[in-house]
Amino acid sequence: MDKNISNLIEISRFYGKNKEYVIAGGGNTSFKTRDKLWVKASGFRLSDITEKGFVSLDRNILKKISKKIYCNDLQKREDEIRNDLAASKTDTSSPLRPSVEAMLHHIITNNFVVHTHSTVVNALMCSRFAKKYSNKLFGNKVLYIPYTNPGYLLYKKIEKKLKIFEEKHNVQPNIILIQNHGVFVSANTISEIKNIYEYLISRIREKISGKTDHIEYDISSEHLNLVLQSVNMIKGYRESAFKIMHNSLVEHFMKSKETFKQIADPFTPDIIVYCKSKYLYIDDEQTGADTISSRIQAFKEKVGYLPKIILIREIGCIGIESSTEKAGYIQDTFFDQMKISYYSDNFGGPHFLNKDDIKFIENWEAEHYRQNIFQDSNSNTYGDAMH
Repeated sequence: MDKNISNLIEISRFYGKNKEYVIAGGGNTSFKTRDKLWVKASGFRLSDITEKGFVSLDRNILKKISKKIYCNDLQKREDEIRNDLAASKTDTSSPLRPSVEAMLHHIITNNFVVHTHSTVVNALMCSRFAKKYSNKLFGNKVLYIPYTNPGYLLYKKIEKKLKIFEEKHNVQPNIILIQNHGVFVSANTISEIKNIYEYLISRIREKISGKTDHIEYDISSEHLNLVLQSVNMIKGYRESAFKIMHNSLVEHFMKSKETFKQIADPFTPDIIVYCKSKYLYIDDEQTGADTISSRIQAFKEKVGYLPKIILIREIGCIGIESSTEKAGYIQDTFFDQMKISYYSDNFGGPHFLNKDDIKFIENWEAEHYRQNIFQDSNSNTYGDAMH
């Protein structure tokens, strides 16, 4: 195996195994030469990725894509870009689907690129004063990008901003911070990637006050049975699995309707993909199986689907999916949302995606593809978050 591909696998697994950077199918990585780009393919997770999880693209074709003018119609444009990216594969017979962010990896000049949705970074990026604190903490060491819908629009926005940055500083930034999304870190070696991430995380952590550890609470058999009974009363849940999480941070956000509002909407596209965009909070003083099931049914009638995340005061946060493993991934994703909200208080408080941004993600073909992979996946493959 080529040493550079071996290094790409190593750095991908290094961050992919750490939930503080990547959850489920989140994040993506790449390595490039003058003529080729190896980028993570949709359907593979970084934590245990192998050489087979990367798709090789012809950069000469990617250059042509960068100059092409695409249709303004969203659906037609997405179809055109997806087809062009497929045609850029060095092995066009390969079933692998290139990340929709492949073009971002292509226009970044450094050899290695590691894109994550770091909890600490997103505490800043999902805050009200993300731009202000980014400038204060990093100055011209980073490129800050306001939230832009993913895919072609985000690629073109970053392409434009990179050109302006280069004209001003005669070099590309090693760090690109994207509001309500995450971070792209690039360098020519994987040791440099690690050093840059350490610098980035340590600078933000310096500004985070308050507790960063959370006390775990036991789940009583009474509560487990109550949730099981409630779930079994819902037809759409009978083939599902659930997990309950209860700790001091969960308790913090379950105290009241006001505290729940701080996590009631999604911060990032990943939250929508894994947990949907609405979550059920139940704070009835008397919480029995009938009450819980009726609240779940009312939620479905209102939003059109059964909740994947249910918070029940004094019981905990419940993640529901088709298997225990997937329920765990959903819980991890929503727990990350809680941590982001909690830490964002250090930067002016939480900043959610707006309704139009949420609608875009909910209707975006690339995200539907990713959701389908997650639903159909075994333990080795997952929908590629944002990618």
